[in-house]
Formats: sequence, structure tokens, C-alpha cells
Amino acid sequence: MKENKIFKLVMSVILASMMLAAFFVPQQIVQAKSELVGFTFTNNSDRLASLRLYGNGQFYYFLLFPGESKYYTPVRGEYDMTFYSCGQYVNKEIDLTKITTLVVPACGTVAYNNKPAAGVIDGGKILKLVRVTFENETDNYMKAILEGPATYVFSFAKDQEKTYTISKGEYTYTLYGCGGSFSKTFYASQDKVMTFKCP
Repeated sequence: MKENKIFKLVMSVILASMMLAAFFVPQQIVQAKSELVGFTFTNNSDRLASLRLYGNGQFYYFLLFPGESKYYTPVRGEYDMTFYSCGQYVNKEIDLTKITTLVVPACGTVAYNNKPAAGVIDGGKILKLVRVTFENETDNYMKAILEGPATYVFSFAKDQEKTYTISKGEYTYTLYGCGGSFSKTFYASQDKVMTFKCP
């Protein structure tokens, strides 16, 4: 009888231990998981895209090939980032305290014409790139240096037309090839056509 009571007591202790383990272990797992956050990086462009994150004692480097999408779990927090796409670097901050998706659209476009869903970042609106067509309507070889939000150097054969993706904004451009050089200004907006003529 005494042995039976001891056996029941031992079994009760074991059962209680198992119940405590079942309660605390999942809680610890949840707590560990909460330190990480889901981050999706999607590249819909035809060029490489990369992202460097600095902060919270962490450093991450994410690289995507054209058409690639990957899911990451960085440490939750706010980061300084260096975002590269379509030949352009942008430095700014990114909030990864909640589940986030960064979408890189085709160069010179935006991923969403309207406001994206909560937690979705439009990479096109970060880059602020636009497509601009340059037409050389002279009979001369032309070299153009654009200075503004970024600096570009382009060259054109006579009667040549080229389309580039450049940073949106106001530029001063200097043309060489008409027996000298001259400078003018223009504002680069989406699908703008810029025609070069000798003065």
C-alpha cells in the first residue's frame, strides 16, 4: 500500500513536470521567434538588385538576380540601408519592425501606380528613376554631360537617338560637338524627349 502511494506520488511529479515543460518551451520558442521579422525582397527588373542593412548590431547583404524573389528573417528593428538597382545607389532608413516586402520594378517605372498595401515598399519610388529619350538632330558626333540629382556622360553619333533611365529632377547639361560647347537646363520627367541641336 505504501509502495503504491509512493508510485502515485512519483507519477504525479513526472506528469506535473511534463505539463510545465509543455507550457514553457513553446513560450520560449515564440519569444525567440519574435526577435526576427519576415522580409521579402523581390526583383522584377532586368538587372541585379542588392540591399545592405546596417543596425541593431547586425549587417546583412542581400543580392537578387533579375526576376528573383527571396524571403529573409533579419533581426527586428530599424536599419540604415544602401539600396542598389538600375545602376543607382540610394542611402536611407528602412523600418523592419514588422513584416515588410520591398519590390523592385522594371527600371524607370514604379511597382504600384497607387499607394501599395501596408508593409509593402515600392522600390521605384525610392529610386525615382525616369526614362528619357535623347535625340541628336545634328550632323555631328555629340558628347553630353548632365549634372543634377546625379551625373551622367552620354555620347551620340549624328542623327542618333538613345533612351536612358536616369534620376528624376532638374539638370544642367553641357554639349560638345558643335564647334565648341554650350550649356542649358532641362527637367527629367518620365518619357521626356530631349532634342540636341547646334545653336
